[in-house]
Amino acid sequence: EIQILFNSETSNLRDEDANKIRNFINNQTDKKNSQFKITSYAKTDKTADISRRLSLDRAINIRSILIKEGVPAKNLIVKSFGDVKNKENKVIIKFEKK
Repeated sequence: EIQILFNSETSNLRDEDANKIRNFINNQTDKKNSQFKITSYAKTDKTADISRRLSLDRAINIRSILIKEGVPAKNLIVKSFGDVKNKENKVIIKFEKK
């Protein structure tokens, strides 16, 4: 499992975080037959809809990297929660055996 922290109000990934994701994925021995769960949170001072949209944008950005690194789209589970109490601006990527 890895966590990627985001600055508030943005879905842009820093280069070092994108590399961290690539390294995590490429260290998995069987990425084509493994499931990855992407769970995204976004805290904003705006509406719940805006928080959920930002959270989804973050998850989609990370999903794109995983697909480019050879993970089949059917093996990705994306959950986007927006602003949840006691959660930071982050995305968690978990590796799960099928």
